[in-house]
Order: sequence, then structure tokens, then C-alpha cells
Amino acid sequence: MDLGSTSAQNLLSEMSHLINVKDFAQAEILLSRNTLLLQNAATYLLQSRIAQHRGEFHNAWLWLWRGLAVAAEDLQLQREMAVVLELMKRPWDPSAVLEPNIRVLQGTMEIGNQMNVLSAGLKELGTMSQVLSYYQFYLGYASDFSWNLAQEKDPNINKKLQRLTRDLVNLYDVFHFHFGTSLTLDHSDLAMLVESGKSILMQHWGSEVRLLSKARQSNPYAKVKVANEASIRQRLSTLSATISDCMVADMELYQYVKDYYENVHIVPSMVDLDAYHPLADAKTPAQRPLLVHAPTNQDIKGTQFILRAVEKLKQRYSFDFQLIQGMSHAEAKSVYQQADIVIDQLHIGSYGLLAVESMAMGKPVICWISDFMHDNYPKDLPIVSANPDNITQVLEHLLQNLDALPDIGQKSRVYVERVHDMRTNSGDILNIYRAMGSKGKDG
Repeated sequence: MDLGSTSAQNLLSEMSHLINVKDFAQAEILLSRNTLLLQNAATYLLQSRIAQHRGEFHNAWLWLWRGLAVAAEDLQLQREMAVVLELMKRPWDPSAVLEPNIRVLQGTMEIGNQMNVLSAGLKELGTMSQVLSYYQFYLGYASDFSWNLAQEKDPNINKKLQRLTRDLVNLYDVFHFHFGTSLTLDHSDLAMLVESGKSILMQHWGSEVRLLSKARQSNPYAKVKVANEASIRQRLSTLSATISDCMVADMELYQYVKDYYENVHIVPSMVDLDAYHPLADAKTPAQRPLLVHAPTNQDIKGTQFILRAVEKLKQRYSFDFQLIQGMSHAEAKSVYQQADIVIDQLHIGSYGLLAVESMAMGKPVICWISDFMHDNYPKDLPIVSANPDNITQVLEHLLQNLDALPDIGQKSRVYVERVHDMRTNSGDILNIYRAMGSKGKDG
């Protein structure tokens, strides 16, 4: 391998040493700071070796695949690929799968760790499922295949993704896409998948389909991230022209997609209940409660109204308040665990993944639930509803009744166990895959 310079050779030697002693963090720092190898095959080889030492053999395969796309004749990459293919068994061990006829690829945008959670649930049910992620790496979510497209500068990246599709198409039976994404940037992969007889499911999560004009019909406080409704409608038309089956988490999202897809399935978002536990002393009311709010988008979440309410109430009540921003999912989760009240969002009219995770930890959650969604959620929904007009009053009521918080938290946990359990909901989705596959065979 031509490294181009002596300094590059020295760097490769240092990187190899760090990998051998399993100092992956320092190895990645060195690699990210290096400019000599950025477009060199050595970059992909080193990244693959880091992934191998972590046991991430699918990621190791993808790094080598990307390297061979720019250096097809590189012998080290070729030899390394042979090793990785043996390690990953290209890319599953059928003998370990109870239902070998359903092999699932989740992709390509992680929303609230839902691809990973669903994949874990499917694996517990004996179904092979893997995750390919192109986005949101700062949150620290794991994935089987990772390719940070935000860092890509190659003008021909879509052609590479088309080649990747051709290499992946025969390895899976179901392609479960999320947030309006697919394997290529222009959705040209969808035709390849259909031609190959694959089942495709598109799961929509919110801002990519939410139409303000329709939302306002049932929610006076509605706000949206994407104001251009024409672009949303066009994308839904494009996707639904190829994809028959769509999935959403609730009726709030159903209203935006029902006129496009032939089949719309409603399955609530999910959590692994084993990964979320109420604190041992959750039955004891807090003397100085901690209020937490995590605004991924301050305008949509209604953060300004929350901050205003907090400042006003701090003049009369003793409590702490923490704004969660710029943290990994694991870091944020540790803060939620200590919270006494979690404030979600004040505009959408439905609750999101933050609320689900918080309720799983036995936390009382404040979130705006519109009248429309009150009628479409289970009657025992324990969320405390608040909107921009009454958030101060709602917060004040809870601060005046701290003894009520443990009971709300307990009901929240029970609700999540019944509505958002990973194993139950993964089973429902597996049944959707089976039905899709049956339709394909009948057709």
C-alpha cells in the first residue's frame, strides 16, 4: 500500500500499535486529525481494524467496502475483506436464526434509538435484524453498519450508494426504512428492491410528514419544522408510488400519511423495559424537585414558554431546573433518571420518545395532548397535559402537590409496560413483515 510519505507510514505504525493495545479512543482521535490519509485506502483499513477489535464486523465490512470502492486493486484491503467476511459469515449465521426466511435491514436514520430497539426485539423473537445508519452520530446510538454521510464530500456518493444497494439487496428479505430515508439519496434503490421482490416498509416519525394546515384542524397550538407543504406532499407521493406499506406510532401521524400509502399500520414506539428502571426511592416525594426539559428544537418544543414559567415560579417555589442539550443519549438518560418531572413538548399535541423513556423510568411527564389525541390514546394515559397558555399553572399545581408525583410516576411505568414494550411491539411488527411477505408471494 502506497502511503504517500514517511510521516504517513509512521502514523500507520502508531495506529497499528494503538489498535493492538486496544486503545481505540486514541486511535480514532489520531485518525480523525490526520490529513494525509483522508482519501487513502489506509484510512478504510484502519477503520475496519478498529471495528473488528470492537466486534463490529458489519461495520468492518462496510469500511472495507468503501475502501475498495476507491482502491479496488489494493491487496491489503482485499485480504482484509476475506477475513472479515469469514468473521461476519456474510452477514449472518442462519443456524442461529429461528425464522431464516425473514432477514431485516433497518435504515437509514436513527430516531430515538428506535431502529436499535426494534432490531433487538426482533432478534429476541428469532429474526435476523441489522441496522444501517447514515445520520445523527453525535447521539452515540449503536448500529451494525455506520456511514456518516454528513462528512461525505464525494460528488458521486449516490452512485456508491447504488452499488451498496446492489451488494445488500440479496442479503435481506425486508427493508424497513425510517423517516423517509432509504439506501440512496434519490430513492433510486427502491426500484431495485421492488425488482428483486423485496418487502419494503416505510416508518414515518413526525416532522418529515407533519402538515401544518392539517395539524391546525385539531390542534390550535400546532407547529411544524418543515413549512413547505408542497415538498412534503411530493415526497410522500414519490415514496408511496413504490412503497405500499407505511407505519406510524399514533393517530396524530396517521392523519398525514393515510391518503398516500395503500396500507398504514399503527404500532406505538417502544423501549427495552430491562434498560429503564424507576429509582428505588421513587415512592418518596422530593423535597427540592428537579425539573428537566430536553429541546431538540426549542421552537417546536415550546422551550420559551417553559423557561418563562420556570423563572416565574422560582420566585415562589424551591426547585432545580436543567436544560438538556448537546448530550449523548446515554448522558441525557442519566439526567432523566434523577429528574422528578420531565417536560416534553407543548405544541405537537402528542407525546414522543422522550416521554416514553421518561415514563419507563417512572417519571411524571408534562406534554401537550390535544383533545383529538386524548380521544385516540388509551384512557389511562398518565401524562400531565400542558400547553403554552397554561404551562405555568400546570407546573405550579405539581409543585404544590409533590406528594402526587410518585403515584403519577408509578402509573407511567405501568402504562409503558402495557403500551410500549419492545417485545410485544416487535412481535406486532414481525407479523406485519409476515403479511407483507405473503402478499409478495401471492402476487
